[in-house]
Amino acid sequence: MKIRGKFTLIQFIIIAGFIGSMAFVFVQFTKVYHLKQLEIQSLQTSASLKKLQLSTRLFDKRNKNVTVLWTNWEELYQQSSKLFIKMINSPYHKLLGKRSIERKNDLAEMWVTINTEEFLPLVEDVNTILRGDLPSILGDTGISTFRKLIGIRKEISNEQLENLIRMDTDFTRFRNSLESHIFLPTDRFIFDTSSEIERFSSRLYIFTISISLMIQAGGIFLVFLFTRSFSQNTILLEKTMAEVANGNFNINLEIKSGDEFENISRHFTALTQDLWRRIESMKDMMRDIGSMTGEEADIGELEDFILELAIDNTGADAGIFMSVEEGMFVLRKHQGYFPPPFDLPPAILRKREFAIRWFSGHRFAPGEGILGEILVNAEPRFVRDNHDGELANNAVVDSDNYINSAIFIPLTVSGNLIGLMALALTRRDSVFTDMDYAYMRSYGEFISLTLDNLEKYHELLKSHQVNREIEVAADIQRA
Repeated sequence: MKIRGKFTLIQFIIIAGFIGSMAFVFVQFTKVYHLKQLEIQSLQTSASLKKLQLSTRLFDKRNKNVTVLWTNWEELYQQSSKLFIKMINSPYHKLLGKRSIERKNDLAEMWVTINTEEFLPLVEDVNTILRGDLPSILGDTGISTFRKLIGIRKEISNEQLENLIRMDTDFTRFRNSLESHIFLPTDRFIFDTSSEIERFSSRLYIFTISISLMIQAGGIFLVFLFTRSFSQNTILLEKTMAEVANGNFNINLEIKSGDEFENISRHFTALTQDLWRRIESMKDMMRDIGSMTGEEADIGELEDFILELAIDNTGADAGIFMSVEEGMFVLRKHQGYFPPPFDLPPAILRKREFAIRWFSGHRFAPGEGILGEILVNAEPRFVRDNHDGELANNAVVDSDNYINSAIFIPLTVSGNLIGLMALALTRRDSVFTDMDYAYMRSYGEFISLTLDNLEKYHELLKSHQVNREIEVAADIQRA
């Protein structure tokens, strides 16, 4: 994976982790919110039931019209019943687990039983009694007080007394049922529910914080791994480049990271291997050229061999070797078809044979095209890519005269220009590299000295031979 891809992946993981943790926190706090709503409902129900409980206990003791008392109590009971049913039917009990649901179901079942078997018969019986004369007889006297005054009050009949006692007894029984089956269990249920909500919230806070810390720690760990790998690869690359800078080209850089560092290491190793190969190749070329220089060496054959080695080691399509005669360049050797780097008459361009013949017989004066420029300044020229038309006469693609890339190396000795070696690539998909150019410049310096020394050796050999012939002739004359 590329470094940018790793950066993007780490950013994505961190962002996704942050969004995921925030979504998780939102979901969990939504649960807490619903549980708090359930807790509020429970507290409201508890308050209403305590109010109902107090009203139930004081029902027979309050000095108030019994019909009004019953109506108020019945309304309070219906209100408490609605709150109780709303609390029991809340869907958020499932968040507290199976045990809470079981307790809730038991309480709901008991509430239904109390309502069906006790409350509804009580309402029917009390309403029947209150439709008689008992309310007018009681007046504003409480039931408990009135029962104490029964012996004094002569206007009450036995039937009305039985109704009063039955209503008081039924209400007392219902109150006891509410106390034992509803009020106390509901108080315990609400207390347990609040405690469970508090424990759930605490666990949730701890769990949420733990998850958030884990996500952040995971992101930091990934960043640490990436930066550690990045730092190690950078240090290794720096050390290897320092080795190469110190002249050790026989070294490989191995990085298996799957990113740009691995590509850099592969290209760097290829570069050092190519440098080492070229150094070895230069040594082999020097040895081969040295083996051809001797007493019987022919300069023409040596020039052919020098040009052949240059083409083989650069992958060139063609090459030329020129000498300097009377201050002008003259073509001495050529291998492959080297398109003439100057303007030719259209008739000559029709066939390669005409161009080669014209090239071989032409003398290039100073300032005449790129060859004439080199003749003047004796500076090497490197045309990396001729798409910009640096060699204007060789810029037409798919023509016989097209040159895609070229190297021109002047051969100089002690500042004196003695010749020129040039290489050309005529394929559109291939160009010379800076390594090829540097390699040929070093090669040019070596062959310049070699050719100059060989020529001086031959001159010295001829001079020695002439002197020897003169000495022989003098000896003959003296004899």
